[in-house]
Amino acid sequence: MGSEPDGREACMRRLKVLVDYTFADSSGARTHAARVTPLLAADPGLTVSIARRADQPADLAGPGTPTSIVAPAWTRRAWLRVLWQQAALPGLARRLGTDVLFCPTDFAPLAARCPVVLLVRNLAAYRPGSLSGGHGTALRQWAMRSLTRLSARAATRTFFLSDASRREHGRWLVLPSGRASVIPHGRGEEFSPEPAGPREEILSVSSVYRFKNYLTLCRAIRQLVEAGVRVPPVRIVGRILDREAHEEIARFLREARLEARVTFAGEMRHAELPSAYRRARVFVLPSLLETFCHPVVESLASGTPTLVSDLPVLREICADGAAYFDPTEAGALASSLRRALEDPDWAAALARRGLARARAFSWAETARRTATLLKEAATCQDRRRAPPPIDPRRNHEFFDFES
Repeated sequence: MGSEPDGREACMRRLKVLVDYTFADSSGARTHAARVTPLLAADPGLTVSIARRADQPADLAGPGTPTSIVAPAWTRRAWLRVLWQQAALPGLARRLGTDVLFCPTDFAPLAARCPVVLLVRNLAAYRPGSLSGGHGTALRQWAMRSLTRLSARAATRTFFLSDASRREHGRWLVLPSGRASVIPHGRGEEFSPEPAGPREEILSVSSVYRFKNYLTLCRAIRQLVEAGVRVPPVRIVGRILDREAHEEIARFLREARLEARVTFAGEMRHAELPSAYRRARVFVLPSLLETFCHPVVESLASGTPTLVSDLPVLREICADGAAYFDPTEAGALASSLRRALEDPDWAAALARRGLARARAFSWAETARRTATLLKEAATCQDRRRAPPPIDPRRNHEFFDFES
């Protein structure tokens, strides 16, 4: 009575997996929820349910995935949500008979009695100035760093979305040997260059934070306009999550008289995104910080010439399928944009390489590897004891997906 499930017994039946999506607010986390959870639920060895907040949509994790726990309405406040996750979730998971608790958004209960698999995805907490605000923001970043560090130390397994992210986080997180791996995001089949139509705008897709660096994009657009370049409309698609950063950009656009040329379209329904990529002459990501960035893969898969910041993680993701620029220099971004707009042969060759690169990504493979990790973690009767060691070849081959 009250005993934890034996690891060998768990391997002989369907494992009960509870996925904690109460912290899934970013576009990356919500895309992961909608794409990966239904595929995990289809695995014959798993029974998957989710925990979500009352203010999150019922179909957050895709249609048909049952919600076992709805956190109280007051968990909309982040610090109260942390308290609920730490104090209430372990007991709720135990009463559900959970074999493995999957926490895909950086934080995990420190007192869970079952094995825990943690996905670490947020680097903004480790970079001063990446988020707007003063001492309150600095305190929030410190709290995020501390809880992530404790969660990773306590988790049975921890994984990252890219090898660059794993290395960067490794500067702050102390992970026991054999507990860290890499599983990247996938690619939706609906993102393709067909049906082709007129490509008539510059597009960027991302939630708006200071570290997304859209002010540099706006400065580059001003340079092009002043140089007499014919610049198509610029559309930025994504939720505005950093109001201070957005207000600073809006003020610059007013002063530069670019409000009509650069627009923030807000969040777009997923069904509308494929056509948005197909309408773009160029996709631009000027970010200063990323751990993966699935819109880049969506752009590559749509046959859109893709320009991205010269960051290790984006070189890892895009390889030769994108063109790179220094995100701290508006002039460098302006030069890349000008070439993409004025040299159609170069842009077409870039788009072809991007299409080839996009075939390396698969949500089915992402889900398969995640399921394998969950099953391996379940072999640990003691959640603090390391499961069987990770095959070291995985970290070198995690992009070698079959198309």
